[in-house]
Amino acid sequence: MKNDQDKILRIAWRVLAVVVFSLTTAVRIRLLGIPLERDEGEYAYAGQLLLHGISPYKLAYSMKFPGTYVAYAITMFLFGQTVAAIHLGLLFVNGATSVLIFFIGKRLLNSTVGIAAAASYALLSLSPSVLGLAGHATHFVVLPVLGSAFLLLNHWNRLGVGRLFLSGLLMGLGLLMKQPALFFISSVLRRHITAVRFLPILLLASCAAFLVFAQRDLFFRFSPVEISHTIYAGDLFPETIKVAEYVRDHTDPSDTIAVGGSEPQIYFYSHRHSATGYIYTYPLMEPRTYARQMQSEMIHEIESAKPKYLISVTVDTSWLHSPRSENLIFEWAQRYIADNYVPVGFVNMIAPDRVEYYFDDIPQQVPELGEFILIYRRNP
Repeated sequence: MKNDQDKILRIAWRVLAVVVFSLTTAVRIRLLGIPLERDEGEYAYAGQLLLHGISPYKLAYSMKFPGTYVAYAITMFLFGQTVAAIHLGLLFVNGATSVLIFFIGKRLLNSTVGIAAAASYALLSLSPSVLGLAGHATHFVVLPVLGSAFLLLNHWNRLGVGRLFLSGLLMGLGLLMKQPALFFISSVLRRHITAVRFLPILLLASCAAFLVFAQRDLFFRFSPVEISHTIYAGDLFPETIKVAEYVRDHTDPSDTIAVGGSEPQIYFYSHRHSATGYIYTYPLMEPRTYARQMQSEMIHEIESAKPKYLISVTVDTSWLHSPRSENLIFEWAQRYIADNYVPVGFVNMIAPDRVEYYFDDIPQQVPELGEFILIYRRNP
């Protein structure tokens, strides 16, 4: 009788694993085209620069380590410089992470625990509540760190130099992806689990079903654009695609552009270099000692480069302006744009399903103004 129960349980766990991984893979494939958000835009633009032979931080300033830039560059080298290619790379990274979690769980306890842990990670890492559909650095941290932990789990008392070296190398690679990886600590824990035999699989299956049901619209019904608007309410991430396409169609590869706002994905979409290394503007709004100096540097770089197009983003989250923010760049932009540029494009998002695009024919006024982006072309 016990042997029959063991066989049924093993089959049930494997069926659950196949269902979960098939479902999460299908959802990620369906949503490969979800527009990039800001962090993804930064990584994609920096990775694109690497593929052009331009070293990190030369044209895109950041306090982040360059590991994720390299990961994006490898992804785009293998699959292409598209949104779908980036999210395809994320799918493989996420899948590999789940596999590692399975083997770690199996090594620590047994294959059942490994399946439960891997399935849980696959589902939870898909959730929009943790921005799991975006290729954040977190995904690229977890994979090498888990690889390092797995290597350390194998015969702890008889680890060779080669295994220790590779484990340390992987841990260091995780740190290069994002600084918080420094705080990962690996440890080997062995303990015996006693519980009702069928309770764990029923509990996990119930939780998985609830998660999928709660997110059913995002996973199965909404389009990638609708999902972007749902998760990042108020941001114009899908709309930046058309802005970038317009700029790309009206510039040469040697032309530079500048974005007033934190929307580095525009540089990636347009395949045009930034006139300034400040691809994010919200750090310039923080009440810090060097805020005015950084704004002055951004101003100087834009004036020196004379970008052919300047894109002004008015979305609050693109700037995070506060009453304590330094306003030098706004005062400068008002004069500089009026003296050197003419408006040629206007994107007005009144609601997620009401977006107005005006290119080369901008109305003097609109009936209703929402979050908007203005495109300016430099005077001849």
